[in-house]
Amino acid sequence: MPNLRKTLFLYDMQESSHPKFAYQAPYIFYDRNPPCKWRQATWYFNSVEEVTTAARARGYVVKTQRPTAYQQMKREAARTGLPRAFQTDLTVHDRNFLRRRKRPRQFGWVLRECGTELLLNTTWARVQLQYYGRQPDVYWYWFDGETLRASTPDEIRELLVQQPEVTRETYPTLFVS
Repeated sequence: MPNLRKTLFLYDMQESSHPKFAYQAPYIFYDRNPPCKWRQATWYFNSVEEVTTAARARGYVVKTQRPTAYQQMKREAARTGLPRAFQTDLTVHDRNFLRRRKRPRQFGWVLRECGTELLLNTTWARVQLQYYGRQPDVYWYWFDGETLRASTPDEIRELLVQQPEVTRETYPTLFVS
Protein backbone atom coordinates (compact mmCIF):
# COMPACT_ATOMS: atom_id res chain seq x y z
CA MET A 1 0.00 0.00 0.00
CA PRO A 2 1.39 3.46 -0.85
CA ASN A 3 2.84 5.57 1.96
CA LEU A 4 -0.09 8.01 1.92
CA ARG A 5 -2.79 8.92 4.42
CA LYS A 6 -6.40 9.90 3.98
CA THR A 7 -6.10 13.66 3.48
CA LEU A 8 -8.50 16.59 3.12
CA PHE A 9 -6.92 19.57 1.32
CA LEU A 10 -8.62 22.68 2.73
CA TYR A 11 -6.10 25.05 1.12
CA ASP A 12 -7.68 24.10 -2.23
CA MET A 13 -11.24 24.78 -1.07
CA GLN A 14 -13.53 26.70 -3.40
CA GLU A 15 -17.07 27.99 -3.44
CA SER A 16 -19.43 25.19 -4.39
CA SER A 17 -22.16 25.12 -7.02
CA HIS A 18 -23.89 22.39 -4.99
CA PRO A 19 -27.35 23.64 -3.85
CA LYS A 20 -26.93 22.49 -0.22
CA PHE A 21 -23.28 23.31 0.44
CA ALA A 22 -21.29 26.55 0.32
CA TYR A 23 -17.81 25.06 -0.18
CA GLN A 24 -15.98 22.11 -1.65
CA ALA A 25 -12.46 20.74 -1.23
CA PRO A 26 -10.59 17.76 -2.69
CA TYR A 27 -9.61 14.78 -0.59
CA ILE A 28 -7.83 11.48 -1.16
CA PHE A 29 -8.60 8.07 0.27
CA TYR A 30 -7.61 4.46 -0.27
CA ASP A 31 -10.43 2.56 -1.92
CA ARG A 32 -10.32 -1.02 -0.65
CA ASN A 33 -12.67 -2.18 -3.40
CA PRO A 34 -10.97 -3.65 -6.48
CA PRO A 35 -8.74 -2.43 -8.07
CA CYS A 36 -7.65 -1.16 -4.58
CA LYS A 37 -6.01 2.18 -5.27
CA TRP A 38 -5.83 5.77 -4.07
CA ARG A 39 -8.68 7.92 -5.30
CA GLN A 40 -9.52 11.61 -5.23
CA ALA A 41 -13.01 12.93 -4.57
CA THR A 42 -14.69 16.14 -3.41
CA TRP A 43 -15.94 16.90 0.09
CA TYR A 44 -18.85 19.37 0.28
CA PHE A 45 -19.44 21.45 3.42
CA ASN A 46 -20.74 24.72 4.86
CA SER A 47 -18.05 25.69 7.37
CA VAL A 48 -14.36 24.96 7.82
CA GLU A 49 -14.85 24.06 11.49
CA GLU A 50 -17.61 21.57 10.62
CA VAL A 51 -15.62 19.77 7.94
CA THR A 52 -12.39 19.78 9.97
CA THR A 53 -14.12 18.12 12.93
CA ALA A 54 -15.90 15.59 10.70
CA ALA A 55 -12.76 14.74 8.73
CA ARG A 56 -10.59 14.26 11.82
CA ALA A 57 -13.28 12.08 13.41
CA ARG A 58 -13.05 9.82 10.36
CA GLY A 59 -9.24 9.60 10.57
CA TYR A 60 -8.36 12.15 7.88
CA VAL A 61 -5.34 14.43 7.97
CA VAL A 62 -6.52 18.00 7.33
CA LYS A 63 -4.09 20.15 5.33
CA THR A 64 -4.65 23.87 5.74
CA GLN A 65 -1.30 25.23 4.53
CA ARG A 66 -0.68 25.65 0.84
CA PRO A 67 2.21 23.52 -0.42
CA THR A 68 5.49 25.28 -1.14
CA ALA A 69 6.44 26.30 -4.68
CA TYR A 70 8.79 23.32 -4.84
CA GLN A 71 6.08 20.88 -3.70
CA GLN A 72 3.72 22.25 -6.34
CA MET A 73 6.39 21.95 -9.02
CA LYS A 74 7.17 18.36 -7.98
CA ARG A 75 3.45 17.53 -8.13
CA GLU A 76 3.23 18.85 -11.72
CA ALA A 77 6.37 16.95 -12.69
CA ALA A 78 4.87 13.75 -11.30
CA ARG A 79 1.52 14.41 -12.98
CA THR A 80 3.06 14.97 -16.42
CA GLY A 81 5.90 12.45 -16.13
CA LEU A 82 8.38 15.19 -17.04
CA PRO A 83 11.23 15.87 -17.18
CA ARG A 84 12.44 12.53 -18.49
CA ALA A 85 16.03 13.82 -18.76
CA PHE A 86 17.92 16.46 -16.77
CA GLN A 87 15.73 15.86 -13.71
CA THR A 88 18.27 17.76 -11.60
CA ASP A 89 16.99 20.95 -13.26
CA LEU A 90 14.06 20.61 -10.85
CA THR A 91 15.53 18.70 -7.91
CA VAL A 92 18.75 20.72 -7.64
CA HIS A 93 18.73 23.95 -9.65
CA ASP A 94 15.08 25.06 -9.27
CA ARG A 95 15.11 23.98 -5.64
CA ASN A 96 18.28 26.00 -4.95
CA PHE A 97 16.68 29.05 -6.56
CA LEU A 98 13.61 28.66 -4.34
CA ARG A 99 15.76 28.43 -1.20
CA ARG A 100 17.30 31.86 -1.75
CA ARG A 101 15.94 34.61 0.47
CA LYS A 102 16.46 37.41 -2.05
CA ARG A 103 14.79 36.24 -5.22
CA PRO A 104 11.75 37.19 -7.29
CA ARG A 105 8.59 35.83 -5.63
CA GLN A 106 6.74 35.52 -8.93
CA PHE A 107 8.13 33.71 -11.95
CA GLY A 108 7.36 31.61 -14.98
CA TRP A 109 8.27 27.94 -15.12
CA VAL A 110 8.68 25.67 -18.14
CA LEU A 111 8.41 21.90 -17.79
CA ARG A 112 9.62 19.89 -20.75
CA GLU A 113 11.00 16.47 -21.65
CA CYS A 114 14.62 17.57 -21.24
CA GLY A 115 14.45 19.61 -18.04
CA THR A 116 12.88 22.74 -16.65
CA GLU A 117 13.43 26.47 -17.02
CA LEU A 118 12.75 29.25 -14.53
CA LEU A 119 11.63 32.40 -16.31
CA LEU A 120 12.48 35.75 -14.71
CA ASN A 121 12.38 39.24 -16.17
CA THR A 122 15.61 38.90 -18.20
CA THR A 123 16.60 39.01 -21.84
CA TRP A 124 17.42 35.29 -21.65
CA ALA A 125 13.86 34.48 -20.49
CA ARG A 126 12.44 36.33 -23.51
CA VAL A 127 14.66 34.20 -25.78
CA GLN A 128 13.46 31.04 -24.02
CA LEU A 129 9.83 32.11 -24.37
CA GLN A 130 10.31 32.58 -28.09
CA TYR A 131 12.17 29.28 -28.57
CA TYR A 132 10.13 26.97 -26.34
CA GLY A 133 6.89 28.64 -27.42
CA ARG A 134 7.32 26.88 -30.79
CA GLN A 135 8.08 23.46 -29.27
CA PRO A 136 5.49 20.70 -28.74
CA ASP A 137 5.01 18.98 -25.38
CA VAL A 138 6.05 21.95 -23.26
CA TYR A 139 4.05 22.83 -20.16
CA TRP A 140 3.90 26.48 -19.10
CA TYR A 141 3.23 27.68 -15.55
CA TRP A 142 3.11 30.90 -13.58
CA PHE A 143 3.90 31.03 -9.86
CA ASP A 144 2.21 34.08 -8.29
CA GLY A 145 3.93 33.82 -4.93
CA GLU A 146 1.45 31.25 -3.59
CA THR A 147 0.05 29.09 -6.36
CA LEU A 148 1.57 27.41 -9.41
CA ARG A 149 -0.97 27.45 -12.23
CA ALA A 150 -1.00 26.51 -15.90
CA SER A 151 -0.28 29.40 -18.24
CA THR A 152 0.77 30.24 -21.79
CA PRO A 153 3.94 31.80 -23.25
CA ASP A 154 2.02 34.99 -24.12
CA GLU A 155 0.61 35.37 -20.61
CA ILE A 156 4.00 34.71 -19.03
CA ARG A 157 5.61 37.31 -21.31
CA GLU A 158 3.04 39.89 -20.16
CA LEU A 159 3.43 38.99 -16.47
CA LEU A 160 7.24 39.05 -16.58
CA VAL A 161 7.41 42.63 -17.82
CA GLN A 162 5.38 43.65 -14.76
CA GLN A 163 8.12 42.23 -12.51
CA PRO A 164 11.33 44.04 -11.51
CA GLU A 165 14.13 43.38 -13.98
CA VAL A 166 16.55 40.76 -12.69
CA THR A 167 20.09 42.18 -12.74
CA ARG A 168 23.25 41.83 -10.67
CA GLU A 169 22.22 45.00 -8.83
CA THR A 170 18.64 43.97 -7.99
CA TYR A 171 19.33 40.30 -7.12
CA PRO A 172 23.09 39.87 -6.55
CA THR A 173 22.79 36.41 -4.95
CA LEU A 174 21.27 34.97 -8.14
CA PHE A 175 24.52 35.69 -9.98
CA VAL A 176 26.86 33.95 -7.53
CA SER A 177 28.06 30.59 -8.77
